Amino acid sequence: MDEKIRVDCSGEKEVGGRRRFRVLLVLTLVYVAALSLSAFMDLPKLFIRNEWSELGVNVFLWRLAISLFSWVWSVVLVCILMRMHRGRRLLGREMPWGMYITGTGLMLASFLFPFVDGYTIEMGLFIQFRDFFTIDGVPFVIGLLCLILGYILRIGLACQNEVEETI
Repeated sequence: MDEKIRVDCSGEKEVGGRRRFRVLLVLTLVYVAALSLSAFMDLPKLFIRNEWSELGVNVFLWRLAISLFSWVWSVVLVCILMRMHRGRRLLGREMPWGMYITGTGLMLASFLFPFVDGYTIEMGLFIQFRDFFTIDGVPFVIGLLCLILGYILRIGLACQNEVEETI
């Protein structure tokens, strides 16, 4: 019964796959940045030539919303890359805030877009209060899920900070 308990407090172990993750992160950042830039470059053309009426209100509004979310996630991905480059942990304040902004934006879009003339709810999931107030249900639910995920990420970050302070 002479067991010895060994605890290794020398530091964090290196997580495998870091290089592959960095390559994947850079490719995602390039794609998201290109998506946001191309969407914003098309906006003046859509407004000047009134092409948004040919596209349809739904396509125009969601293209605008996705380009805004792409800008937010471009910033989040750049912050993650900077954290990786400095050798710090990946999970920071940027991820929960990106989720909060995306969730809030989707919920606002689900409230505001149905008020635009010509907007139609495509998926059939909607919440309606009498005849004057409609919520597009699909982006509303996705926004709620983003807010919940952001909260879970924030709690995880707080737990991680607490563990690091304890050690």
